[in-house]
Amino acid sequence: MSTAITPTEIGEGPYRTLFEHSLDAVLFTVPDGRILAANPAACRIFRASEEEICRRGRQGFSDERDPRWTAVLEERRRTGQVTGVLPMVRADGSRFFAELSSAVFAGEAGERRTCVILRDVTDRVQLEYRLRASNEITRALLAGEETTEVLGMIARHARAIVDGTEAGVVTPGEEPGSVVVVAADGRHMPGLVGRRYGPGSLAAEVMAARQSLVVSDLTSAAAEEDGRRLGVGPAVIVPIVAGDAAFGNLIVGSEPGRGSYDEEEVSVLGGLAEAAAVALTLGRAREQAERASLLAEQSRIATDLHNKVIQHLFATGLGLQSVADLVPPAVASRLHESVDSLDEIIAEVRRTVFGLQACTPRTVGLVPRVHAVVAEVGDRLGVAPVATVSRSIDRLGEEVAAALLVALREMLARVCLKARVSRVEVAVSCVGDAVTMTVTDDGEARPGETDPDHALADVARRAEALGGSFALAVTATTGTRLEWTVPTRPLLTSG
Repeated sequence: MSTAITPTEIGEGPYRTLFEHSLDAVLFTVPDGRILAANPAACRIFRASEEEICRRGRQGFSDERDPRWTAVLEERRRTGQVTGVLPMVRADGSRFFAELSSAVFAGEAGERRTCVILRDVTDRVQLEYRLRASNEITRALLAGEETTEVLGMIARHARAIVDGTEAGVVTPGEEPGSVVVVAADGRHMPGLVGRRYGPGSLAAEVMAARQSLVVSDLTSAAAEEDGRRLGVGPAVIVPIVAGDAAFGNLIVGSEPGRGSYDEEEVSVLGGLAEAAAVALTLGRAREQAERASLLAEQSRIATDLHNKVIQHLFATGLGLQSVADLVPPAVASRLHESVDSLDEIIAEVRRTVFGLQACTPRTVGLVPRVHAVVAEVGDRLGVAPVATVSRSIDRLGEEVAAALLVALREMLARVCLKARVSRVEVAVSCVGDAVTMTVTDDGEARPGETDPDHALADVARRAEALGGSFALAVTATTGTRLEWTVPTRPLLTSG
C-alpha cells in the first residue's frame, strides 16, 4: 500500500489550492497514526518540515497515553468523526493545545484514510483555565477554606494550565533559608508534602532572589534526592510575594522531553502565585485574629480570677479568722487549718493568673505546644523528628488538645526505648470530624525489653474514652507506626 498521498487523492485545482493555502493545519493520515501529507500551515504549527511530520507520525506529536487522546481516538473509531481540544507537542518539544476535527473517508483505491484539521487555541484554553481557576480560588477564599486546601487547589490549576505533571507550593521553614512543601498535585509530588529542605535548595534561592527561575532539567539540577526521584525535566519556580513579604514558591514541572517553559507560561503561573500570596496573607490574618481572640479571653479570665475569685476567697478567709475567736479551741483549730488551705488556694490561683498574663501568641496555640514536645524528645533521642502539624488543630477543644499532648508524649517515649533509631516522623492533622496523630520510627526493640508497649495501654484507653481509637503496626523496616484518632466534634470550637 502506498505510504504517500497522491496528487489525485488531494485533488487538483481549487481543492489543492485550499490544501496549500489554508490557515488551518491540514493532515491526511491513516487511522493507525501514519501521516501521509501535511500542508504548509501544519508545518508552521508543528515547526517541522512535511517530511519530518510524515516520518514522526501521530505518535511524534501527541501522548496517546493521555485519557483525552484515548477518548477522541475511540470516538472516531466508533462514529467515523470527532472534534475536540487536545494537548499536542511540537517538533522542538514545546506544548500547545489544538482544536481538532477529524473524519474517516475512503481513499482512491477504497483504503481507509483520515483527514485532520487543527488550529492552535492555546491562548483561549489558558484564558478559560485562568478564569475557572480564579473563580474557584476566589470562592474558596471568601468561604474561609483552610489555607492548605486553597494552596492545593492552586497547585492543581497551575499544573493543568501549562499541562505539567507535577506542581507544588513551598513556604519558609523554621530554619533560616529552609523551605517546606505545604501543598502539591501530580503523580509523585503529593508524597512530599511536609518534607523540609535546608538552605541552598533551588526553591530557597528563588525565594531569596524573588525572581522566577526556568530550569531545563530539574532532575539534574536538584541537590535533594527527592527532587531527582520526581523524574521532572523542564520546570519553572515562581516566587510567591506580597509587598515586602516572601511567602514561598510555586513550582511546576513536566516529564523530560518537553520544551522549556516560555515567558507566557511563566507569566500565567505568576498570576496564580499572586493568588497564593493572597491565600497565605488571609491565612496569617486569620491565625493572628484567632490568637488575638484567645489572648483576649485569657486576659478576661485572668482579670476575673484576680478581681473576683481571689477577693472572694480572701474575704472568706478573713470571715473564718474572725469566727475562730468565738468558738471552742478544737473548732478554732479546724478553722485555722481551713484558712491555711485558702491561703494555698489563693497562691495557686495567683500563679495561674500570672501564667495567663505572661502567655504570648507564640505559646497559645496547640501547634507550638506539639512542636515543643517533639523538640524535647528529639534532644533525648539525638535524632530530630520530622513533624508535619496542621494549623487546624489550634481550634481543637481543650479536652482533646490535652489528651493529644499526653498521647504524643507517651508515643514518643516508646520510641526513646528503642535502639538504632535514625528517623522519626510525627504527623498531626484534622480530617473531616476527627483529629489523627501518627508517630512512625525505624528503630528496633532493645535486648531484654519484654514489654515496650505497657505505657500505650493508657493511650488506647484515653482514645476510647473520647470515642476514638489507637493502633500499632509494624513497618516494613522493622520499625513501628502508631496511630491515634479521636473525633473533634462537638469539641471543635468555631474559631
